[in-house]
Amino acid sequence: MTRNKYGNIPKQVNGILFDSTKEAHRYSQLLLLKHAGLITSFKRQVSYVLREGFTDNQGKKVKPERYVADFVVTYPDGHVEIEDVKGGTATQTQVFASKWNRMKYLFKDDPTVKLVIL
Repeated sequence: MTRNKYGNIPKQVNGILFDSTKEAHRYSQLLLLKHAGLITSFKRQVSYVLREGFTDNQGKKVKPERYVADFVVTYPDGHVEIEDVKGGTATQTQVFASKWNRMKYLFKDDPTVKLVIL
């Protein structure tokens, strides 16, 4: 497999292609945690709307802005962790930082949600 623009090597696990070996490893960990009953569930590639789409004052449509979480993990006590798997500082771009800060803002008043960068 070829490396992507950040130097990550895509990896396939259970027929699912992941952007990096680290993300594939996290998926395998989550499968084990679910099997052991330490987490209730997890989802991959969950999309959150950071800004709704709109039509500007010149009639041009502007698409919604989204953040896609690598994993959303639910624990038996009901709390949720929104995870982003990063291979290093190269993947923590200004665009990522901006979206991550908006995610923090969206969930700032929800004590049951924690944002985690792995």
